[in-house]
Amino acid sequence: MRPFIERLADCITRQEGKTTNNNPGNIWDGIDPPHKLKRIWPQFPIDYRGLLVLPDEATGRAMLLHDLRVKISRHDFNLRQAIEMYCPRSDKRNDTDAYIANVAKWMAIDPDVKLAELEREDAELIARLVAAGEIKEAA
Repeated sequence: MRPFIERLADCITRQEGKTTNNNPGNIWDGIDPPHKLKRIWPQFPIDYRGLLVLPDEATGRAMLLHDLRVKISRHDFNLRQAIEMYCPRSDKRNDTDAYIANVAKWMAIDPDVKLAELEREDAELIARLVAAGEIKEAA
């Protein structure tokens, strides 16, 4: 059984379709004065839009997982709110409602349930399955 956060990253990657810059979440790290005055990951280049250009797929996957964990731990987000960070309505090219509906369907979750709650329940379930010997590891 794969952990909740990994399944969520899979669904976001699936919805995004093609991956550019080895950045499946299209993680932005540009400068936006006065809101953001310095880059978070200066060790990686950015493209003309401010999106991270990552060296390989594995790094992109790790960055997406890290970004999701940070967003879930710092904010009391539900799926709808989290997806709007990846697919903002302000970008007219985005169909945010379809993105939310697809990820909610693929995850089989209500888009209004808090993600931290789902992640905690998932971690508890995996721990019980490991303890019962029903699965060997969480990954």
